Amino acid sequence: MNRRTGKRRGRVANHEPNAPNNITDLASQKAPGSDKPGSKATSSRSEEHESKLPAKNGKSYANDKHWIDYATAVFAFIATIAAGVAAIFTGLQVSIGSDTEKRQLRAYVMSNAIQLISNSQPADIGRSWSASALIENTGETPTRNLRQHTRLAIGGDPEAAIAWTDKKLEFVHNIIGPKSAGAGGIFTTTDMQQLRDKSLLTAAGIVKYEDIFGRPHITEFCYHARVPAVDFAHFPIGQPIRVYTALCERHNCADDECGTDWEQRAEE
Repeated sequence: MNRRTGKRRGRVANHEPNAPNNITDLASQKAPGSDKPGSKATSSRSEEHESKLPAKNGKSYANDKHWIDYATAVFAFIATIAAGVAAIFTGLQVSIGSDTEKRQLRAYVMSNAIQLISNSQPADIGRSWSASALIENTGETPTRNLRQHTRLAIGGDPEAAIAWTDKKLEFVHNIIGPKSAGAGGIFTTTDMQQLRDKSLLTAAGIVKYEDIFGRPHITEFCYHARVPAVDFAHFPIGQPIRVYTALCERHNCADDECGTDWEQRAEE
């Protein structure tokens, strides 16, 4: 019994010193394939690939920035064009608004009626009546430097009453306020029988003027009218009779309707 125990102890003692050596030998052993050339090449390629990655990423970032700069420049160019178009549009609106305002405020001169009026009492012997072509300003402001040449007659051809293109025509200066009327070609008669017999009044004229903005204008008128059936002997004093007219075929125009040289004629 003792002899067997002694043998076992001797065997354990003989083996224990070798255990550390075995562990050391195992640790010192190299992994299989660690000394192969292929492993070193793979490692160097990985390191080279990793060293190139930052450079590739930097180039991609530069390209992205390049396109961002291009896009920014394009958008800036489009914004500049849009701003220019908006400025032009605003300028046109201001110009149109100014022109519209001037058209609304300027004077407009026309004539399409004859006025009859008596300043004598109905009981007066030889009561007189005056006839005139009504020259009206239908605009919102007065006329400036108005000149008029008017012919009014009993019977006759109104178109032939005036030498329309004669530069030597004599003009009478006048001024007509807004929404007001002036008279032209006045004649006075006490022979009302003549008016009843003829019963036709003719009028023709040329009016040149400027509006408050200094723009020149010209108006031509030509018409005839039937005298109404009125009791002239007993008609109230100072009360006008407006006689509406029939227009001639020509010479009823304003500004550019009067021909291509209208502005030159208006300034003469």
